[in-house]
Amino acid sequence: MLYLFNGGLAACSLGVFGSAIAMVLFNQLIKWTNAIVASSVTYIIPIVAVGWGVFDGEQVYLSQIIAMIVLLIGVYEINRSKA
Repeated sequence: MLYLFNGGLAACSLGVFGSAIAMVLFNQLIKWTNAIVASSVTYIIPIVAVGWGVFDGEQVYLSQIIAMIVLLIGVYEINRSKA
């Protein structure tokens, strides 16, 4: 039963503190730039997740690489057209 408490406590603390830090950084990013650039950052999260998976030994498929390229091109086009 103790492992459930420790695991639950760890999950809650990661959720609370991770979300708090992310919210502060996101608000600072909006303050320093504009909302378009700040919202574009959220499209980079899947790329970081795939990179973490590669680091952890998971396989990367061609469809994932294509999706990452499409995401990066989209973010670039959005920022280029609004700038």
